[in-house]
Amino acid sequence: MIRRAIKICSAIFASIGLNACADIGHSGQDGKLEGFVVHAHRDRGDIATYAYIVETSNHSVLIDAGFSAVAGEEIQTMLSDIGKPVAAVLLTHAHPGHYGGVTAAVGDDIPVLAGVGVARQFSEYDKKFGALTGGLMPTIRRGADVIYGHGQSLTVDAVNFTLNVMGPGEAEVDTWWRVSDGDQEAAFTGGLTTYEVHPILTGHSGAWIRSLGIMKREIVPETPIYPGYNPNAKAPSQPFGYQELLDWQIQYLTDYRNAVATVAQNRVIMTDGELSEVENRMRALYPDNRSSIFVTLGAETVAAELALEAALKRADDRLRSLFGG
Repeated sequence: MIRRAIKICSAIFASIGLNACADIGHSGQDGKLEGFVVHAHRDRGDIATYAYIVETSNHSVLIDAGFSAVAGEEIQTMLSDIGKPVAAVLLTHAHPGHYGGVTAAVGDDIPVLAGVGVARQFSEYDKKFGALTGGLMPTIRRGADVIYGHGQSLTVDAVNFTLNVMGPGEAEVDTWWRVSDGDQEAAFTGGLTTYEVHPILTGHSGAWIRSLGIMKREIVPETPIYPGYNPNAKAPSQPFGYQELLDWQIQYLTDYRNAVATVAQNRVIMTDGELSEVENRMRALYPDNRSSIFVTLGAETVAAELALEAALKRADDRLRSLFGG
């Protein structure tokens, strides 16, 4: 007979600024782990990216790996404490805060899996990200060496890790991993959820909102969600439910688009004062958000996105009138 358990644990590595936690799992009467347990690593810094170790009965699977070699070394310590061989590293997207620590965490021999679009973005943008971050990223970095398509699964100790490709959002391609043992499941959302962190927006906010809507239809409300970002440290103590997290993200993006539209007034180029006005509007709505510098960095790209959406709508209206629609 299987005894199910929800496990919440403390910050056992607080002395080095590392939070580790086993969040969900179940065990048999003999105490042997069945299914999976989740351990969370919070990267240092204001943005607070997360990596997760999914512990199965005989292995560990790493989902994302932090920004730096320091993060990777902390993750490697967690893996050593768990004491199970690493079967694979799974990447959610190709922003450096999620792959920079791979080599330090697992070395060169463990396979790194990602969707084809994520792998392509890594190969195209890695040097750019390295330059933009001023040499803070480790010099030795690994992208994906095993490429998956939408719906493909890796099975480790009867636990399935299934890739879900959602298209552009925070990154050029965002994906999430569904982890299931047939009895319980969890979702690891990477850049699709940036709880209380303003994301980098490059003109895909509308597509991002649509992807979140699709995701809401594809998971049940009880599914625990583990976000890619969470600076106020809720993730190490308990996962989110989808209504709390996905609805928050949709509302945040909607509020940001509305703030930009109100201030920009159909223009793409904004003055410094107008950029500050967008930031002030968002700060009033979301006083706990971190990385507010990204608010102004993304405003003109979202203004351009909104202008393009308006132009496409006008073109559709003209086509309908042309063909009598």
